Amino acid sequence: MTPDDALPLLTAAVDGELTPAEAEAVRALLADSSSAWHTFRNLRADRQRLQQLTPVAPPADLHARIMARLPAHPPTPVEVARPVSPSRKMSLVPVGLAASVLVAMAGASFTFFVNRPNGGPSTHGALLAKANPKRDGEWAKLLPRDAAPPSSSPAPIEPIPEPVAAVEAQVSPELAPEPRAVVRDVLTFPPVPAVGKLDLARVRVPFLATVAEFDREDVQQQFVSELRQDLAFRIDLFARDPARGVELFQAAAKGTGLNLLVDRTTAERVQRKQAAAYLVYTDSLTATDLRDLLVRLATADAKAPSKTFEAVHTTAAVPADGRDLRELLGTDPGLWKRPMTTAEPKSVSSDTVNQLTRNLTDPKGKGGDRLAVLTTYAPREVRTVPGRSAEVRQFFERRGDRRPTAVPVLVVVRQANG
Repeated sequence: MTPDDALPLLTAAVDGELTPAEAEAVRALLADSSSAWHTFRNLRADRQRLQQLTPVAPPADLHARIMARLPAHPPTPVEVARPVSPSRKMSLVPVGLAASVLVAMAGASFTFFVNRPNGGPSTHGALLAKANPKRDGEWAKLLPRDAAPPSSSPAPIEPIPEPVAAVEAQVSPELAPEPRAVVRDVLTFPPVPAVGKLDLARVRVPFLATVAEFDREDVQQQFVSELRQDLAFRIDLFARDPARGVELFQAAAKGTGLNLLVDRTTAERVQRKQAAAYLVYTDSLTATDLRDLLVRLATADAKAPSKTFEAVHTTAAVPADGRDLRELLGTDPGLWKRPMTTAEPKSVSSDTVNQLTRNLTDPKGKGGDRLAVLTTYAPREVRTVPGRSAEVRQFFERRGDRRPTAVPVLVVVRQANG
């Protein structure tokens, strides 16, 4: 039985007008057919919504308004039927013959629908006969609808469990899947949660450019802006030949007035090309001085027969850079130490001692303000011992106080990947 054929039976079940036999048939139908179960549930939901509707009273003047619109006609006299004389009565023989033909056609139609497979009006009676096998099947089919109890005493219907979805025959009931979830509202989309105010997050990206790009003003400005965001920096100069890169850096430093003290052992390794990376430390140049140094370095590299430098990578110094610097120089140069902004008054004797020291260590007065030191950085096995380097000791003796605008930097000339 399809849900459409069983619709009268399901409607009676929702209204509570089933006999005990019909209630048992409805339970069997809902247990076997998921479509019948959905139809029954929809009918029951409609009944509940109708019961929840608020009754509306008609307007008080509704009757008066309807009567006012009706046309006024005089009452039509009623004619009294006169008795028909016996001579005018119809013969009952044709009427009886027509009734016999009608009964025969009705019986043939009923037999046809009873024996028709999969449906028809006889399915209702077949369910009643199947639900009560002890009752004679023919009487169950012919059971009139008037035999059901009146609507004032409906038969109770026990709660019917949800039907289990049909599975293959070889799967046991214990392994059957769970019933499919019922979507009760498919006409709307779930509300979108409220999104709070978005905050603008600025991500700092390290400066990265090629040495050849330092002939552009925008690259120079970006480099200077980067050096003004922290106290100390590390600048990696990637070169195809680190030894040749150190020679070009020495020439550029001399052109900008930077006195570069080269460790003697490091100078020998530069000539023999025995190191993979070299380190230059200075804390006497400002951001613009470092920019001019790289601009001069880019100009010298562009004039060479073959380019030596590739990229310039600038990042803020990290604690690992401070540890490497202490190991290379033998002491902590105060990488993140803020310079003194106000000078304390000094006595005449102390200033005289400082002046004599500068005259003895730097008689020609070169590089007193701009000083740097060059030493071997990698590999670690060929680094110079700081206590044995006269140039490292000389750097600390002559460097003096750091200017407020100076930026401590570690410039590492290292082997490029390509």
